[in-house]
Amino acid sequence: PTNRVGFAFRGYYADEGEGFLRNVNAAGLVSVNLPGRFGPKFGRFYGKKYIVSFGMQFGVGQRFLDWSRLTFTDQLDVYEGQLGIPSAAGPQNGASNLVLDVSAGVRGRMEIGNRGSYLSGGFAMWHINRPIESFFNLETQIEPRYTGHVFAHFKTSKFKNNSNFLTLGFVYDHQQVLSQNIISASMDFWDFLYLGVSFRRKEVFTIDRNVFDAVPPSFISRSLYDSSGTNAGRTYLIE
Repeated sequence: PTNRVGFAFRGYYADEGEGFLRNVNAAGLVSVNLPGRFGPKFGRFYGKKYIVSFGMQFGVGQRFLDWSRLTFTDQLDVYEGQLGIPSAAGPQNGASNLVLDVSAGVRGRMEIGNRGSYLSGGFAMWHINRPIESFFNLETQIEPRYTGHVFAHFKTSKFKNNSNFLTLGFVYDHQQVLSQNIISASMDFWDFLYLGVSFRRKEVFTIDRNVFDAVPPSFISRSLYDSSGTNAGRTYLIE
């Protein structure tokens, strides 16, 4: 980053289950960036640049459920199939309360080698304030989520202003009893195209930390096109 302080706004909209469940949220973000160079006591890293960034996110969100698109068991018949009659399970609250959410994180980055390659790593904590979501006449407290990552970015061409990088990385994510590990590789081409692939494994733990249910691993492919700062991308998940 070229500025010591940065600001951003993020919006998110998603339909799940062919539109049954809608998730809408927005957040404001602020970051503080502290650049520097390693001194003589760091030996081989003397003179290498680094930057440490701290950030916070303040968000608000709400979920909606379209009851008219749901089918219940009393609307089905073993011989006639779907009956097309109203269900005795009348619609409950079709929207959750407005949830306020706070998250924070830290990230470091440092140069390695003489080609412009660098390492980066960070840690983030989501739902710090443990927000309470009210949905289906129930109240659920959202527990904190912890994420850590380490990435190595290898510059593939030394004498270019807009160089391309091969990136290898590892991400660990944990919330309550669910944890997941992601190993990824990606590369940008021609200054406007980004391609990547990832392997993800999820595990669910009991209280004594013994694995009782291992979710089948999945593969993720990503593509991103960039034109003058405007991005368009697509992600495929294979499970």
